[in-house]
Amino acid sequence: VLPTYGLSEAASQVATLPPGAPLRSDGGGLRPLFGVEVRIGDALGAELPDGSPGEILVRGATVTSGYWRNPEASKRALAGGWLHTGDLGVRDCDGGLAVVGRADDMLVTGGENVHPAEVESVLAEHPPTHAILLCRDCEEQMLCPDVVVTEAARFAAREIQHAPRPRRQ
Repeated sequence: VLPTYGLSEAASQVATLPPGAPLRSDGGGLRPLFGVEVRIGDALGAELPDGSPGEILVRGATVTSGYWRNPEASKRALAGGWLHTGDLGVRDCDGGLAVVGRADDMLVTGGENVHPAEVESVLAEHPPTHAILLCRDCEEQMLCPDVVVTEAARFAAREIQHAPRPRRQ
């Protein structure tokens, strides 16, 4: 079993990790299948340089020619001759693809674009973190993390919670 990236509009598979290639911690190194082109584009579909995150754009013989009886959606999705997937990715200098999330998950907070995967990776760096679930509050435009920590961290939190507190004068 190899890591892959695909979507229904491209007959399921677009890119895969080549057999024998090492798994990468960033999930990258995926190579486009024969006959499929992949590039990373900005909001207007212009190609971005390697290492820059942007929307994954796909074209090739396996890509749909449009959505059934929905010419408006087809025109948007296939603008400029590329399928605009709505997925975010980064291409490395060797042409490998890493998928980093969905464009519609992006939040703007404090004038910055913030993707949930960035928040998750920061939270995951803390040793007691076991699992992370981020919920999006659309009204407040914020991410609400729900962090699952290890049992040792829960024990430490209970100790702190039940520790004697100094009396205020």
